[in-house]
Amino acid sequence: KDLEKMVKKNEPKSSQRILASNYLKKQNMLKKYKGMEAKLEGVKLQIANIQTTDALVGTMKNMAGILNQSANSIDINNIQHVITDFNMQMEKNTVMGELIEDAVDVDEDV
Repeated sequence: KDLEKMVKKNEPKSSQRILASNYLKKQNMLKKYKGMEAKLEGVKLQIANIQTTDALVGTMKNMAGILNQSANSIDINNIQHVITDFNMQMEKNTVMGELIEDAVDVDEDV
């Protein structure tokens, strides 16, 4: 607009050239700025992805440690012993129940 006004007012060509040159420099600077801004957004996105990946890896590492600790704390022999004990107790209770039923049946017959 300023350049148009200068042309209409018939101001010196040197002033018009300076103004036009400054306008072009400003436009080029704005284009570079927009390009740099887009690159910065790309870098921000990459950084966010790296941070997310790092957090996931850390979580996975912690979970692996917990699973390893759990696996090491389980005593298979103890579990087998407990199951065997449980089955023996169940058998004893079954036999005791049958004996009690038989005793009750004998008492009823009398």
